[in-house]
Amino acid sequence: MGYRSKMLGRNRVVNTLGNLTLLTKKLNSSDSNAAYATKMPAIRANSSLAINRDLNAWNHWDEETIRQRGEVLFKAAKLVWTGPTRHEGFVTVSGDADAESSGARSSLPDDGTKCEFTYGGELYKGTIAGGQIIVDGFSAPFSTFSGASRAKTKTSRNGWNDWYLDFRDGHRVLADQWRKS
Repeated sequence: MGYRSKMLGRNRVVNTLGNLTLLTKKLNSSDSNAAYATKMPAIRANSSLAINRDLNAWNHWDEETIRQRGEVLFKAAKLVWTGPTRHEGFVTVSGDADAESSGARSSLPDDGTKCEFTYGGELYKGTIAGGQIIVDGFSAPFSTFSGASRAKTKTSRNGWNDWYLDFRDGHRVLADQWRKS
């Protein structure tokens, strides 16, 4: 692998979960961009946080160890933080958590499907028409649930996790669950 390819690979993982940790302000300021050989002894000597204990498992730090640690931290996070409990009346659709690997749908539901999103105590309603989301109160349609959510909230959001779909047969499901089914 050439230098440029190696740097591109490194830059892709620098700000991923596996490469992040918690440090005191003093330790982070003094060693934040130091080489692994300098940084790790300082972290081991000055950090008693549980999140940093697993760092002792690695004696070098590269893209692969960052990926491995990210997987370890993600599995731990899934044990601590469970997904939301759906209210009675919602249909749970089984599906792989990784939408791409499960062949998840990337388009919108059929025309005529009603959808709703609650944010800040306000209920927003829409309808799928012509492959777009027509949201009440907006003159322009949206091509994605995320675009519709951002327009309403003025925040960056994954709209698949915001909008609920009301199907003609009477069942209701989170857009992300529909997409994964």
